[in-house]
Amino acid sequence: MNMDQGIASKRPHDSLVTGQILVVYVVFQWLLNVYCVFKF
Repeated sequence: MNMDQGIASKRPHDSLVTGQILVVYVVFQWLLNVYCVFKF
């Protein structure tokens, strides 16, 4: 039971971290696009 709970609690954390990295990447790309638009 403990091992199953550990694996189950570990997976959402990994997906959460992956989601955060994805959000940061998308926001970074968006800011880069906005910067390029306003620069020219």
